[in-house]
Amino acid sequence: MPTPEELQVSQYEDLLSLANRAMWTIDLQVRRVRAFATDPTVTSNFVLQPVSDAEFLIFSLDRLLGIARQIDTMTAGALRTALGEYERALPSLRRARNVIAHLDEYLRGDGRDQSVSVGSLSTTVLDAPNLQFAGLDFDLDAVMSAGGKLLAAIRSNPTEPYRKAVVAPRVPEGAAVAAERHVSGETGTSVVAEDTDQVSSRIDREAFRNAAADQTLSEVRNQLARFTSATFAATGELLHVGGHVFGSDRVEGRSPFGHGSDETVAVSTLLRIGSELVSACADLFADGRHYAAAALLRQIVEIEYLAWAFETNDQDGGRWLRSTRSERQSFFTPSRLRNASGGRFRGKDYGYHCELGGHPVPGGTLLLKDDVVVAQLLLSDLLGHAGRIWDHIAAWARGTPYGEHIHDSNEEMAKRYAEWKAADLLLTLPPPT
Repeated sequence: MPTPEELQVSQYEDLLSLANRAMWTIDLQVRRVRAFATDPTVTSNFVLQPVSDAEFLIFSLDRLLGIARQIDTMTAGALRTALGEYERALPSLRRARNVIAHLDEYLRGDGRDQSVSVGSLSTTVLDAPNLQFAGLDFDLDAVMSAGGKLLAAIRSNPTEPYRKAVVAPRVPEGAAVAAERHVSGETGTSVVAEDTDQVSSRIDREAFRNAAADQTLSEVRNQLARFTSATFAATGELLHVGGHVFGSDRVEGRSPFGHGSDETVAVSTLLRIGSELVSACADLFADGRHYAAAALLRQIVEIEYLAWAFETNDQDGGRWLRSTRSERQSFFTPSRLRNASGGRFRGKDYGYHCELGGHPVPGGTLLLKDDVVVAQLLLSDLLGHAGRIWDHIAAWARGTPYGEHIHDSNEEMAKRYAEWKAADLLLTLPPPT
């Protein structure tokens, strides 16, 4: 039997999914209503389509409100301010929802709201960006803005059991917090340093081997990987919904996918891919499939390159999302991104990842020895790359409407990574030469 906390985690996940679905439906119905206002022939032979679209829109707006109220109850009023802003932005929502829910009463003239007349019940007036349903006014721009803000508030205020389930346990007390540094820092780790004689004699090999094999530190790394994966996934989902709904790319005809912002959706795609790769790598290292984990790790390196490009080059994310294979080979291959980075990324580092799992070569046998030390060195390397990916995404977000949400997540990410860096000796290993 699941515990009460596990049930609440599942309930919150269901509510998140339903909230996303409600916002997608709101966006869809707004687009359908606007399309009819621009060209009434889009309804084909269904002359009552705008009335139905307006009803579905109102139902979806009310559903999003109901979901937020449930989460507000579960989080001791964390959404109270956001709920108030939503209802103030949509003052006609409650009355319109009541008209639909009690239509039989209004048809008899017995409806509670006497300002709604019988003759207006089947009337939908479209004058973009405004919609009038049963005599009640809705500003479609305000609808989209209010829905997006409430969804962002829902995602930013998880229940405590959910937060505990996806947040890694703290490193043992006494670990210093290097709060002023970036999440990932400047040093790197590599399994190659453990396996060659290229590291200077000042490195205490036995101390590093003990740190890699330490079960407590291994669990810290595993939990941090899972926390990182969950943060990537949650932020990626938020950006995907926001990027589809908000922005000018769809209106101005730039997005072949119908997104509001192809750049935002591109960043979302990187994070959601990265989430799966980080969690899969951690799982594969944990159960002894080190070669398979290392093969995925090389993709994490490539995501870091792209995250850097999206941060530093305006609109590169949108260009990447819309690119053909030929265009990606011209602009977005690992080698071209390394050249464009001006030395930030070393070809030698990428080459080591190709030799250790990235390609089937004899050197890959190192990963077939079930050596836990090798696995933990690579897991530490994975976390370094994941941290730098987050740094780039956080920097990209500062100039976007999502900056505040990502800033909140960034504080927790920075704290977790700082605690890991303070506790883990492997972070002091220099990159391979």
